[in-house]
Amino acid sequence: MAIQILSGMRLTPARLNALAPITDRLAADVVRTNTTNLADTLSVPVIAGAQYDVEALLFYEAPTANDAKIGFNWPSGSMVWGMLGLASGSTTAFGDIQPYAFGAPSNDQTFTLGGGGAGNQLTALMRGTLVTSLSGGNLKVRWAQSTAGAGTSAILKAGSTLQLRRIS
Repeated sequence: MAIQILSGMRLTPARLNALAPITDRLAADVVRTNTTNLADTLSVPVIAGAQYDVEALLFYEAPTANDAKIGFNWPSGSMVWGMLGLASGSTTAFGDIQPYAFGAPSNDQTFTLGGGGAGNQLTALMRGTLVTSLSGGNLKVRWAQSTAGAGTSAILKAGSTLQLRRIS
């Protein structure tokens, strides 16, 4: 059920807060070098028994040989999501766009984003729906290299955002 404001209804702080998106914006680059271990980068709180529209706009750079990977972690419940980003294995920043959809992913199931080489900033867009069950917690964006490489880095850039809108 969508949150509604009907004629004659009082606008309370709680109602207005329910309409506002919940956003986290990365203040500084997150650099992952020579590791495929996912690190938490963006995080927003969610409550139990709620449904959210989710959007992540990610700015990144990654080496062509190592690519980058992204995963999401959430409290109990389910999440479906899809992503558009540079295809894995691309050798330039102008490769093919790769759509990817998860029907029923598990926590930390990952998507590989192609790397366009050092200094080439790329963009990936994720959209999805999160349904929490018995517990609240945080929805987290997690980031790493797809293939570990010394001397190369997958960088999630400052300005990347994770945004939720509660829809029920």
